[in-house]
Amino acid sequence: MPRSVARVVGMMACGVAVAALGCSRPDPLGFTPVTGRVTFDGQPLERGEIRFSPDLAAGNAGPQSGSVLGAGGVYTLRGPGGRAGAVPGQHRVYLAMPLEDGPPTPPIEIDGKMIEREDALRTRGKKLPARYLAPDTSGLTATVTQGEPARFEFELVSTPSKK
Repeated sequence: MPRSVARVVGMMACGVAVAALGCSRPDPLGFTPVTGRVTFDGQPLERGEIRFSPDLAAGNAGPQSGSVLGAGGVYTLRGPGGRAGAVPGQHRVYLAMPLEDGPPTPPIEIDGKMIEREDALRTRGKKLPARYLAPDTSGLTATVTQGEPARFEFELVSTPSKK
């Protein structure tokens, strides 16, 4: 093979290698895979969505991640652009539930704060308490560690336990 052809082939190989390395860079926000399961009074919660909202008070910022709850109450989080998982750090976790006979109703944003619409979900005859429908009142939290896939199980109850 003539030297000039070998040089062109070598440069093309280097270009392909550099492009491949550039394409495999980690996500700059550090999205980490998160899966789990949600139950309500011991039964899988199979309707609605779960949302992980970075806890600003704990110094965590970034986009929110969420997932539709599936069979058995399982979920797999996705962030903006279909990124798998959630940004690392502390999160406030809450649910966005569909109306009993309708499609999921997303929360609305008013003056920079997420406000849940009226819920009417009944699961096996029990109404999901409204406290679970907002990040400030759910009492559900999760800490995502960068690079360590995580699984979080949330066991919701209709009445809080007395301590």
